[in-house]
Amino acid sequence: MLTSAEFEAHQQKAEITRQSALLQFQRRGLEVVTAISILALALGLTSLGLYRQTLHARRAADHAHLKALSQSATALFLSDQSFESLITATQAGELLQAHEQEIQPDIDLRRDITDALQQALFWIYERNRLDGHTSTVWQVQFMNQGQQLVSASADGTVKLWEADGTPIATLSGNGSPFQAIAVSPDQAVIAAVDSDGFAYLWQQDGTLIESWSAHNQPLRAVAFSPDGQTLATAGEDATIKLWQWQTGARLQSFTSDHGGIQDLLFSADGQTLISGDEGGWLYRWSMDGNLLATFPAHAGPILGLALDSTGQTLAVASHDQTVSLWSIAADTGLTEIRRFKAHDEPVNAVKFTPDGTYLVTGSVDRAIHVWTREGDLHHTLLGHTGQVTTIALHPDGQTLATAGSDRTIRLWSIQRPHLQVLQGHQAGVTSLTVSRTTAELASASNDGTIKIWQFNGALLQTLTGHQGPVLSADFSDEGDRLVSAGADGTVRLWHRDGTLLKVIKGHVGPVHSVAFSPKGDLIASVGADRLVKLWRLDGTLWKELKDHEDGVLNVAFSPDGQLLASMGWDHDVRLWSLEGNLLRVLEGHRGAVFAGQFSPDGTLLATAGEDNTVKLWRVEDGSLAQTLEGYGDSILSATFTPDGQKVVTVGLDKTLRFWSLDGTLLNALPGHERILNDVVFSPNGEYVASASSDHTILVWHLGIMGDLSQLLAQSCNWLADYLRTNPRVEPESRQMCMVDEATLAPEGQATAP
Repeated sequence: MLTSAEFEAHQQKAEITRQSALLQFQRRGLEVVTAISILALALGLTSLGLYRQTLHARRAADHAHLKALSQSATALFLSDQSFESLITATQAGELLQAHEQEIQPDIDLRRDITDALQQALFWIYERNRLDGHTSTVWQVQFMNQGQQLVSASADGTVKLWEADGTPIATLSGNGSPFQAIAVSPDQAVIAAVDSDGFAYLWQQDGTLIESWSAHNQPLRAVAFSPDGQTLATAGEDATIKLWQWQTGARLQSFTSDHGGIQDLLFSADGQTLISGDEGGWLYRWSMDGNLLATFPAHAGPILGLALDSTGQTLAVASHDQTVSLWSIAADTGLTEIRRFKAHDEPVNAVKFTPDGTYLVTGSVDRAIHVWTREGDLHHTLLGHTGQVTTIALHPDGQTLATAGSDRTIRLWSIQRPHLQVLQGHQAGVTSLTVSRTTAELASASNDGTIKIWQFNGALLQTLTGHQGPVLSADFSDEGDRLVSAGADGTVRLWHRDGTLLKVIKGHVGPVHSVAFSPKGDLIASVGADRLVKLWRLDGTLWKELKDHEDGVLNVAFSPDGQLLASMGWDHDVRLWSLEGNLLRVLEGHRGAVFAGQFSPDGTLLATAGEDNTVKLWRVEDGSLAQTLEGYGDSILSATFTPDGQKVVTVGLDKTLRFWSLDGTLLNALPGHERILNDVVFSPNGEYVASASSDHTILVWHLGIMGDLSQLLAQSCNWLADYLRTNPRVEPESRQMCMVDEATLAPEGQATAP
């Protein structure tokens, strides 16, 4: 038997063995748990890393996509596809806003997209695009006071549309291409003719009234008489036929001598008919078929005819690339007024605007030109990818419809809503000045003239007298006088009505710049002779300032009239007291200083230089406050916004640039074809005008410039009809402006039996 001591020792040994086994088990368990924890942690870290990599990759992909959209918008704009550019820029802007909810904004990308939106909105004319025809659209017309359109196509259909692009009905014939359409004066009947020689009549709702074989060769033209009682048809058989369309009776038939008839129209009084044929001959007929007059009007086929609203002027478009204008006599005559080359390819169509102010032409060269009646090009609409075959003007004169071989009908604003192009100078525009009292703009040009404009583009006066380029001009603060400087070495003082008041001579060589003092009692001028001269208004010399080492290029008064800044080829800017004392020389430019302007409060002076910079100087002590950098070439002019919070610069890169006073580039506006020489603001700050060596002044309405959200709102408003009604718009594009696809109207169908 075991003693109690032995038993106790045995028990202790057993307990030690059990505890040891338990501890070993716990250690193994802890090792397993630790291993699992380490594995879980490793998997978690791996998952987090993968998540971060995925997020980074997605964000990088989004950024690359946005950058590609921005670049695509710019490329489309440069390819004259402003409508597509606006759509693409809008898509980029919408995606950018969503993208920026997740990550820190990319300032450069945001500015690029904002610039692309602004650029498209400034330059766009096209408002909507009607897609549905499958072949060339030969003719389009407005009807029902412009609330609807009707179009005829080589696809064998006539289509009716709401003015917003909603399709109403498709009218069919025998399948032959339709060549022309006409709407009755009461808007109740639509007539169409086809290449099989058939004529068709439909009611306004698309119900077929009648169809008949009118000619035995393709028809090219159809027209209603002003009283709506007679229908005229004409075509390749060189024959015109008059029909009493309500009964189907043929009234007259008469034939031209020189080939197929391409277009015809009734005179405003309905007593005569005018036609043009493929031989280039123009005819005037009486309603009983007598030939009253004939003229060999053009060297190629006559492709289009149009009357102005008075019915007294006829416009003729020809295959020979020209347009001619003819006076319609009360009796039988036609007298040519003028002709001009309108395009580089055949001119297919011509129309007068309802007020008769302008002519609009469309051509094989895909361009649409808007002309004055004198034959001066006003502006050009680009976007069609095929020849333009037809033009129609809305009765309000603000909207234009065109169509052609690209199978689309396009609706345009006849004027850009946010940008005016002032044309009239025959050479580069060198300088601009604004009257603070009359809000008028004066431009000086290398063509030797000064022109005074309203900001809406109306030309008020042309001042002539300089014997060579005019290099500078400035309005007095009162706005009643203007001073100009010329390469002929003279300074000229004018009344704003164009009266020459004084010719001031004293410089040797070209006078580069002039400025009125704020009080209007002194004129400062600078020139190639290195001199700064101060003149009284009677032409007598008051002060002559000498210190520049080379030609002086620009001069400016401070707002209070107590200081004068001059600058030029010697790289320096000089500040003078009104008494003629040199106060300080501002050194820092590494090249010629082309221009300078004081801020509205007179505390800063901005100078533009050959060294690709603009420098902002503190006037009080002449210290440098900021340098604006980023140009790749010379800057020719800089001006402060009227509130003094920004600076706008122009130069050799053809672009307006807007800067904050801390040197941040805010916006860039391209558009001119050649270098920019000057820039000014309207007194209220609503407009900025830029002058270029491309002979034009662009007047930009700054109300369109804003943050991205404002630009997107304007863009979506502009595109609203297109996004809502065009069947080719992708769903994601429709959604970008929150357009409800449920609002899309199905196209009605009406088919001739």
